[in-house]
Amino acid sequence: MLETSQQQQILDAIQATTNGQQLKILTQASTEQNRLDNAAFQHAQQGAGMILIPLAPQTNN
Repeated sequence: MLETSQQQQILDAIQATTNGQQLKILTQASTEQNRLDNAAFQHAQQGAGMILIPLAPQTNN
């Protein structure tokens, strides 16, 4: 049987690994979203010849 401190060290290592994996997944998703956003922005700039900036938030009344 493992000592409590050893069990805690193992649990801490598992948690750190899990956190690292989650961070990696979130970073990859964010990077991909940024790539898509940048591609869309570049396409809009080239296609329209200007940058379109909304003047006010749209509301649905």
